[in-house]
Amino acid sequence: MNRSFYLDLARKGSGMVLATDLVLKEKANPEALLNNGVELGKIILESADRYDLPLAFPFMDLSLEKQWLLTLLGIEESKIEKFHFDRNIDESIILQVEEKLETKSTARVKATCDALRYVAENSDKLTVGMCIGPFSLMTKLITEPITPVFLAAMGEEPSDDASVRNVEIVLQLAELIISQYIRMQIAAGAQAICICEPAANKIYISPDVMMEDEADIFDRYVISIHKRLKKIMSAHDVDLIFHDCGDITPLMLKKISTLHPVILSLGSPVRLWHAVSVVPKDIVLFGNLPTKQFFMDETISPERVEELSNELLVKMKETGHPFILGSECDVLSVNGYEKTIQHKINIMLNCCKHWQ
Repeated sequence: MNRSFYLDLARKGSGMVLATDLVLKEKANPEALLNNGVELGKIILESADRYDLPLAFPFMDLSLEKQWLLTLLGIEESKIEKFHFDRNIDESIILQVEEKLETKSTARVKATCDALRYVAENSDKLTVGMCIGPFSLMTKLITEPITPVFLAAMGEEPSDDASVRNVEIVLQLAELIISQYIRMQIAAGAQAICICEPAANKIYISPDVMMEDEADIFDRYVISIHKRLKKIMSAHDVDLIFHDCGDITPLMLKKISTLHPVILSLGSPVRLWHAVSVVPKDIVLFGNLPTKQFFMDETISPERVEELSNELLVKMKETGHPFILGSECDVLSVNGYEKTIQHKINIMLNCCKHWQ
């Protein structure tokens, strides 16, 4: 897809909300639908149509890759959610995964790919795939990843420290599984892939150990891997949408921008009008209302949603940077608060119409 497609979308001043979960949870049997590719594809399109989106985003579930990887390794399903690699990992585990990767997946992975295929074959929407980022997947598989990441940044080698070695092996596993998932989604018809890397933030990677140098830990453990993933996508003319809803520093943002995604989605800790000094002008900035809090009026009132929406629209218009107002993450349904959440989404989208 031509980058101008996304820039034109930003120029139109439309809002965009990732709300497949809201539509899914309206159905009588949402859990069963997650394993039915055709029905899931219909839900993706229903969400895109409801909010008048030219892009069709799937359900954002960043646990799929962990489930798939551990299933390949023979971990019992009941133990997968809480499983972590606590002991020293043998490198032979990489070959074990490689041997099974192309022939075995999970019902959820298959259903997601089938849903993308349905969207691609039954609509004129831009079909967007979704996956977790390798660094974030690693943090879901290591009990305490912060210390070994810090040690690696300070020069500890995998041969000297078992915890650093474990992190680096798990990062290789994460890249393997995510690379394969990206290829499968592309084969299913994805025209863009949204890679979600929320753990690439200053909690997991201390700003104190980062440098402008391309050899720093953020480049080694985050950016270099994403450059390889983007190479896979570019070979098939598939666009990168990068999502990081974590609390990141300007230097982290600068390094992420070197990936040159078509859309950069950032969380509410980042002031987008400050980000424009770092992010190139041909990257559309997207976000970043705190939609995770929309269900509670005590936390964020309807009036506050309108205030924040207008603030973003005004300040981003002043910068002249391509911008789409939207959610900082996907909008999750909360039982009993559906009308409250929908009301605030409507406020946000109505603010966009006012500024068009």
